[in-house]
Amino acid sequence: QQVPGLLEVSIGHALVCDALRHGMTNAVELYLRELRP
Repeated sequence: QQVPGLLEVSIGHALVCDALRHGMTNAVELYLRELRP
């Protein structure tokens, strides 16, 4: 999936922490929701 205008993102540690807390699928959905226009 592409996000228009997004050139670079560095979310490694935060994503791992969120995945441990919420599960990987839910964590990725939360991040994608924040990036949607």
